[in-house]
Amino acid sequence: MQILVVRINDNFFGLDISKIHEITTKVKITRVPNARPVIKGVTNLRGKIVPILDIKKRLGLRDTTSQSSCFVFFRLDGDFGLVVGIDVEEIVKTVSVLPEEIRRTPSELDSEFGEYILGLLPDDKLPIPIAILDLNKVFNLDSNTENHFESKNL
Repeated sequence: MQILVVRINDNFFGLDISKIHEITTKVKITRVPNARPVIKGVTNLRGKIVPILDIKKRLGLRDTTSQSSCFVFFRLDGDFGLVVGIDVEEIVKTVSVLPEEIRRTPSELDSEFGEYILGLLPDDKLPIPIAILDLNKVFNLDSNTENHFESKNL
């Protein structure tokens, strides 16, 4: 399994590379009036209108003035094949890990935040703990939802 390690504010998270559609450095975000707070706006990605989601707001992280250096676009699970994007400050590195090496999430983590985490990277991969995020759960998006952006939780 390949994990992309990204920095969001001063936090480091892992993303499953198999879910990633594209990474790009610059996009123009168009704000959408009356959109749910977690939707930053939309962008044109190779001729398709793609929503940009606010992962900081969803994870309860403070909104900093730091500039996003890149955008990670990922394909949601399910039959719809919806592509959405998040902005991150930095792509740190990629890490190879066997599924059985991924550590369980400690029970001390807040239950709401803990449900977003697939597990933790082993200590020998990086000097700091890295939580691997389940982006479908972070944004409460699942394949049984016909219109992903009508969810009350967004």
